[in-house]
Amino acid sequence: AAAALARVDDKVLISVTIGSEYDLDELQRRGVDLDRVFAWTGNDAPDPDLFAAMERRGVPVIFGTLGGRGSIDSRIARSGSDSDYADLAALGVDILSTDRPGAAFRALGDPEQLRVDLAACAAR
Repeated sequence: AAAALARVDDKVLISVTIGSEYDLDELQRRGVDLDRVFAWTGNDAPDPDLFAAMERRGVPVIFGTLGGRGSIDSRIARSGSDSDYADLAALGVDILSTDRPGAAFRALGDPEQLRVDLAACAAR
């Protein structure tokens, strides 16, 4: 589907489920420009090795903490320490999909730097 979408519009950004570098290789073989890809890496468990591979390839990482009662968001909320959001960013997560955006925003640090980072992301 990503390859078909890429053929329809050569400017569209595409979020694609990525589980390994092989997935990126397959996208490239199908003609998808990786400069237009954002890697959805799931919401089960962070994978720092995968995140590092995406960074080496210049592909932004999306990871989810959302998902209801058994989610990472729920675990973080129960712990009383939102610093896990910052830990995910340090592991290489570029875009966080969360049910707790306020807590994640505050945990990520300096609001002015976050605004600069968001502007850079939007400009991409």
